[in-house]
Amino acid sequence: MRKRITSGKLRRNGELSSEKSDILGGDSSPQSQDQQDYPRKTITRTFRVYEELSSSFEQLVGTMNTTQTGLMNEVLIQYLAWAQFIINHESPFITFDSSTFLALIEKVDDEELQKIVKDVSYESATDFIKFRWKKVNFRNIIRYLELLSSYANVGSMKISPMNGNGNGNGNGYDGKEISLNGNYERYEVAIRHHLGKRWSTFLGMYISNLFAASIPGTETNYEISTKSCFVYVNLSMKV
Repeated sequence: MRKRITSGKLRRNGELSSEKSDILGGDSSPQSQDQQDYPRKTITRTFRVYEELSSSFEQLVGTMNTTQTGLMNEVLIQYLAWAQFIINHESPFITFDSSTFLALIEKVDDEELQKIVKDVSYESATDFIKFRWKKVNFRNIIRYLELLSSYANVGSMKISPMNGNGNGNGNGYDGKEISLNGNYERYEVAIRHHLGKRWSTFLGMYISNLFAASIPGTETNYEISTKSCFVYVNLSMKV
């Protein structure tokens, strides 16, 4: 037996965030912060689901304190933005327990880990970005990192302009003011996680190399601790 579910208007806790919708899109211009605060336009679709799925779905709606529309959007976003590229035998990604992976990188010194990041990890990341968004640039690297943060359990990631002693004004990828330092636009990628200092080292190398090797004139450095990694990205301004 199948049960019909009708998705309707979104309530406040069922709104689709602009950050998650952006990782689905093409090369459209990013929205300003003010635009992000408005509810997104929705349409109504009616479809049928298996009865055994319906009871689990309704239970999860209650557990997550959301709406049916909100949960359905989350499921669709995760599949369209990430899962469809991951859950097939041709995917370059595998799902494995973190303790095994961490034990492996603990046995690799920094020099060899850096070599792996440059020779192997970089190629895999840029291949995915090209396949998903056609070209490797700052905006699409950000989209890729947002996917990893949302769905790959690498850590909770926040990417933001660095405010402070900039000598000019400008707009970052998300519409916020950025800091201009001489000939550079400066950004910070902050990652919180529970996987230890070696994981922080890997993330620092991985993200730094992804920006520096992909965007000419970009300078990067990073700081690490047991539960966090901060990558600083200086993008060369075009004259």
